[in-house]
Amino acid sequence: MCLPGLVCLATTGCRRGSATSENNDDDGKEEEVERWWVVTLTLYMSGLYRLMIFASGCLTAFVAVDRCLGVCWPMQAAAFIKTRTVAWIILFTLVLLQLLCLPYPLKNQVSAVWDAGSNRTYYGLTVTTAYVHNRAAFDVFINVFDMCLLPFTTFAVVAVATSLTVVQLKRAIAWRERGGSTHGPHSSRQVALVKMLVVVCCIYMVTATPNVALGITRCLVKDFATNGRYYNIYLLASSLTFELAMVNSSVGFFVYVSQSSKFRRELLLYVSCKKAA
Repeated sequence: MCLPGLVCLATTGCRRGSATSENNDDDGKEEEVERWWVVTLTLYMSGLYRLMIFASGCLTAFVAVDRCLGVCWPMQAAAFIKTRTVAWIILFTLVLLQLLCLPYPLKNQVSAVWDAGSNRTYYGLTVTTAYVHNRAAFDVFINVFDMCLLPFTTFAVVAVATSLTVVQLKRAIAWRERGGSTHGPHSSRQVALVKMLVVVCCIYMVTATPNVALGITRCLVKDFATNGRYYNIYLLASSLTFELAMVNSSVGFFVYVSQSSKFRRELLLYVSCKKAA
């Protein structure tokens, strides 16, 4: 789901609401409008949800690489990583993720579906004409790039960068202890910062492991899908990965609040709408 899709959803919803409000004289009409909103929001919010998951993983990977460079090659990192560079990288990442999420709103659409059992029409999700004519391309893009390649890449980057950071940090601490030097305030803050970011990265790796396993399984097992033999197991695994993704985003916030005094100060400034002194 991309931001233009939200705009289209809002404008379409307003037109739909104004059209139905004039003739909304029975409960059936109200149920149809409510059902249309539920299905439409489900369609677009599912894409937005995936965008947030992808963005969380990519930003975590970027933070892990940034700390790894700062610990392993501090001089080179200070010369290369500037505020403008970071802003451009984040902007490019968000635009790329928008493109990666485009297949989701292009694959499904909200349509009126006839139910012969209840002898009534209800709103549901159906595939679009674009998906019918390009099903192979859609499936490869979603299953390979979105479900497997992107999660595995971010997971691998976070794992490697975090491992290098921990190893190098231990070496630096051991070297200072052998040399008899004590940790100054600046050094202690750097160590505390690195440890906090390592905790965040470890939480991400733990919560992202099922998602990576799910994507790899989808690529290797054809029937592990919504229309395959292992439909129930697939839905259970997908629900688990979605819940863990939300846990990752929530727990990370509390880690920053509990371990970063600067984060707490900045958060209080934003909440109180005060300017920094």
